[in-house]
Amino acid sequence: MTAVADLPAGAGVWVVGTDPVTEKPATAVSKDGGRTWKRFVFEGEPPAEEQRDNSSVVYRNFGPELATTDGKLAYATFIGAGTVTVYRTTDGGVTWEKTHPAGALTAPLAGPHSIVTADGTHVVPATDASGFQYLGSRDGRSYQPIDLGDLPALGNSPVAVTDRFYVFQGVDALYTSTDGQSWQRVLE
Repeated sequence: MTAVADLPAGAGVWVVGTDPVTEKPATAVSKDGGRTWKRFVFEGEPPAEEQRDNSSVVYRNFGPELATTDGKLAYATFIGAGTVTVYRTTDGGVTWEKTHPAGALTAPLAGPHSIVTADGTHVVPATDASGFQYLGSRDGRSYQPIDLGDLPALGNSPVAVTDRFYVFQGVDALYTSTDGQSWQRVLE
């Protein structure tokens, strides 16, 4: 099982899935349009598990949620029941370092998607008793609330369209940014 990650085209082609031998989560990256690939298996993560309910088959630990804008610095986020594990690469996915141990963030994640801002901050949407917020980390180790200016915290994440253009679809407006941190409301 594989899926192409929804990332900026300039970052290359990133695929998530499972290693066919170990069934552990894996990612593959191509910087030349798919002619060659660099593959990485997240050996520290459990193999894909099949979980059945009354109506369907649900796969867990299928692969990480990836975030990158430039194709070099990237984060892989694994979300479990109340836990989040974060890996970071600075070489375009060739090697990954586990930066945030499996455990809770300062607030539970509101969704799996995240972005990497122009300055390298990993931003994830989260929720706490006061509502939605964004958490940010420059190294993937410690996440703290981050101010994204006028960007509403609605439980979903902005999207990196290119390495210098981000969009966010709010309830009644569209927001844009050139760095992922300063936002302008452009359409109502």
